[in-house]
This record gives sequence, structure tokens and C-alpha cells, in this order.
Amino acid sequence: GAQVFVNAFLNGNTSRWDVAAKTATPVTRFGQVEDWMLVGDTVHAGTYPTGNLVSVPEAATATTPLTTYTSLKDSHAQIRPIDVQEHGGRIWYGTNPDYGQHGGAIAIVDPATKAVDVTRNVVAEHTIAALAFLGEDLYAGSSTIGGTGTEPVAGSGGVLIPPVGYL
Repeated sequence: GAQVFVNAFLNGNTSRWDVAAKTATPVTRFGQVEDWMLVGDTVHAGTYPTGNLVSVPEAATATTPLTTYTSLKDSHAQIRPIDVQEHGGRIWYGTNPDYGQHGGAIAIVDPATKAVDVTRNVVAEHTIAALAFLGEDLYAGSSTIGGTGTEPVAGSGGVLIPPVGYL
């Protein structure tokens, strides 16, 4: 039957909800999920407040360890991976920066090799709020908002049209 992963805001506890049985089974604690997606039999997520990029098997139990690819907070001052997409076997994240900062990033994880590639300020001072693929073309939506405690930068967000420069 249909199952849905659910995540508790703030404490980050995660459960698998069985729609037909109307029961919840605890799974590995992710932390506060900002966005996630199922790719094959693996759930990929981005979590706050450390900007962790993680994955776990869909069949995870409460004791299944997370695979953590990176923490973006320390390396790139990104704390909210707010969009997750899959393309070409890689997992793509659009991010919002740390408190008091501007300049989001696009982070790309290769689950097979665990390699992580991060580019900050794809659009100067903008958060990368949305990612979408059409064929081999990447479209990225930017926002003028920054991290908590900042004022939006002047101007307006937009859509970066191909070539964004990542494929």
C-alpha cells in the first residue's frame, strides 16, 4: 500500500505513514527536513540547521543510519536546502544561506561516489529557491531573500534559463 514519509518540524523525528493501515512507524531521525524526494528506493533530504545533505533507504527502520554526504553550514554557509531534485543519477539542491547572510547555492551530490560539488552565488546575493529540469536543461529560480535576519536584496528574483552551466 501507499506509504508517506513525515517529518516533525523542529525536533526532526521522522516516521513512515501507512495510508491504508493508518499507522506510523518511526524511522531514522533526519532532523528538520526542508525538502526531500524518493529516488528509486532511497530517500534524499536536505535538513536545517546544518544544511546536511543526507539519504536513507526507503525501508529504513528507527536504527538505520543516515548517509550524510556533507554539512553545508561549515563549508559554504548554507543552512536550508529548500529544493531537492534528481537528474542524471545525481541529487541537486537549491539552498538558502545562514543567518545574516545572502547568497544561496546549488549543491550536487553523486550518491554512487559520495562526491559533492557546491557553487555559491549562482545569482549574486540570491537564494536558489527552485530547480527544474527539461531534458538536459537546468532551470533555477532565484529569490532576493537571504538568511534569517536579513532584508531582501534590491530587485526581484528570476528564472535562470539554460545554460546554467552545470550539465
